[in-house]
Amino acid sequence: SIELDQSCKSKAKDYEEVKQMRAQELVAIADTIKMLNSDEALELFKKTLPSAGEALVQMNDPRRRALAMLHTVTRKHQNTKMDLVVMALQGKKGGFEKVMKMIDNMVAELKKEATDDEAKKAFCSSEIDKTEDKVKDHKRTIQSLEAREDSAQDVMAKMEAEIKELKAGIADLDKSTKEATEQRKAQHEDYTASAANDNAALDLLNMAKARLQKFYNPEMPSLVQMSKAAVKDEPETPGDFKKSEKSSGVVAMMDLLIQDLTKEMQENEFQEKDAQKDYEKLMADAARKRSTDSKAITAKEAAAADAQADFEEAKGEHKDERGALLDTSKYESNLHTSCDWLLENFDDRKKARDEEVDSLKKAKSVLAGADFSLMQQQKSGAFLRK
Repeated sequence: SIELDQSCKSKAKDYEEVKQMRAQELVAIADTIKMLNSDEALELFKKTLPSAGEALVQMNDPRRRALAMLHTVTRKHQNTKMDLVVMALQGKKGGFEKVMKMIDNMVAELKKEATDDEAKKAFCSSEIDKTEDKVKDHKRTIQSLEAREDSAQDVMAKMEAEIKELKAGIADLDKSTKEATEQRKAQHEDYTASAANDNAALDLLNMAKARLQKFYNPEMPSLVQMSKAAVKDEPETPGDFKKSEKSSGVVAMMDLLIQDLTKEMQENEFQEKDAQKDYEKLMADAARKRSTDSKAITAKEAAAADAQADFEEAKGEHKDERGALLDTSKYESNLHTSCDWLLENFDDRKKARDEEVDSLKKAKSVLAGADFSLMQQQKSGAFLRK
């Protein structure tokens, strides 16, 4: 690609030099024609031009006929070297060898120019197509890389938002578990204090009942036996105890208080156990959720890191691809600078060359005495005379 670029630049430079040289030659020829068409030149030509009789003779002059053939082309197409052949042919001294040699060189040069044009046209057409395809490929690649960068940025933004949300959720979870722990601790402390008070009250009630039993039933063997007896709805037998008619009512009231307190203590114990179970379940669920969310954060952080790496890689490739596109675009521009004029004027140049070659060959044939039309006329006249 670099060699082709340099070759195109070199050819473009050579073409500019040739174009400038041709422009300078055209200026010189224009000045020459102006000089030859001046009044002084016309007066001089009148003195040197042949007379009317001589002009009739010159009608069959090969030089004049060759000039006429060349003029049909030089009037249509500008070609400095063709003009030089015409000027050489206009010289009156010497033979035609030098002019014919110039014609041969001119024809060879035109053929070489035709070959070069064909080769350059094929090269330009092919190279421009390939370069345009490369430009399209670079643009498609750049578009794909831009989409890749956008996608990576979207993933990074999404992961950042989800990680932020998960961390906030973990913070809320930690806060709620801390509050639940403090609440459970306070509940347990309340239960412990309540249980202690309930036990103290139960002991006091049992002692009070034992004191009554000791008075009303001194034969009771022990405080434990009295406590067991107190939980029964009624004494087994009232016996003949007659110290007070209200003694059984008082003992029964004590038994009722003991039963109510015992029942309350049991309910409190069950509630404490249920609350502890609920707390332990809450803490286990919170631990599992915290572990799951922490793993999710780790995975999302890894995904965000991968997206960041992919973004940086795509960004680097994007920069390189833009540089390649710029180089290819410059090369394409150089190609058009070197090729567009030829491609646009190829057919006209070919047609002009063909006409120039044809006129040069005919002029040479005339100069060489190969005027086929005259020979044909001479043969026809000889046949008629027979």
